[in-house]
Amino acid sequence: MNDDLSGQYLQAGDDDPQLAEDNARFRAAAEQEEQSELGAAAEQSGFNITHVFEGVQNRPLRWLYRLPTNMAAGAWRALGNTIDTASDVMGEALQTPAKAGGKAAAAVADAVGASGTAKKTRERAEAIEIPSLSQAYPDLMQSFYSIADDLEKHNRPEDDITVGMTQFALPFMGWLKAMGGLQGASKVATVAKAATAEAATAGSAFDPQDGRFADMIQMGRGLDNRFGDLLQRLSPDGSLSARYIDYMTNRAGEGPWEGRFKNAVDSLATTAAVAGFVKVAGKTFRKTRRQLDKKAEKLETAEVPGA
Repeated sequence: MNDDLSGQYLQAGDDDPQLAEDNARFRAAAEQEEQSELGAAAEQSGFNITHVFEGVQNRPLRWLYRLPTNMAAGAWRALGNTIDTASDVMGEALQTPAKAGGKAAAAVADAVGASGTAKKTRERAEAIEIPSLSQAYPDLMQSFYSIADDLEKHNRPEDDITVGMTQFALPFMGWLKAMGGLQGASKVATVAKAATAEAATAGSAFDPQDGRFADMIQMGRGLDNRFGDLLQRLSPDGSLSARYIDYMTNRAGEGPWEGRFKNAVDSLATTAAVAGFVKVAGKTFRKTRRQLDKKAEKLETAEVPGA
């Protein structure tokens, strides 16, 4: 018996006492079988609660249950990327004076006539490079990030959004705190601090080659529908906006510092676009509201004919 016929059978059988009793046993057996399947899957996985909630159809309840796990995953990713960025900064800070010292030594060797020594010293100075943690210890950093991967193993889209928001929000608040916060700051200072904190967060707390908002626009431009047509009209091929999107989405030969720079620019551009849209929408709403209020006032004060 297929599902449709069984449903009709249960509905029709409720009118008959004997059939109603049989149907009740049938429903109880089906529920017990479903719970047994969930329990077997949970026992096999060794992580019972997570797999039990995988069967829950109430998505808000499931999202609320997974909220601490997703926040932990976002915080862990932010921590790992920030540590890796800090190691890159330290490496640049150390190798820059080392290279400058080598070039100075080569210049001294040139001055005393030791051209061969000067050439070798200059080559060694140019070759100085201090790797980041991910470059020096790839297995260690991969193990570090695998913890977040395990936490996100059963994630749905709403869970991924929570991870991303946490990954951004925690370091963003940290950068704001480091700059003295926003309390008592002027409007200009507030905008400047918020923009600086956002750029610092996007450039440090995320992987340099993480997905960007420009990637979504690029994907949308390729859609064969009205939304794709709209994006094509807004950023036609050869336009400045199209070249910007192509630059932001092109990762060929992209190093970590260029990737972090693109992340920061992409974040600020997205925020500016959203803020501009909200601002225009707010002005349009207020203008429309005023016009409606004026029309209402005219209707209220107008004389009714024959009164």
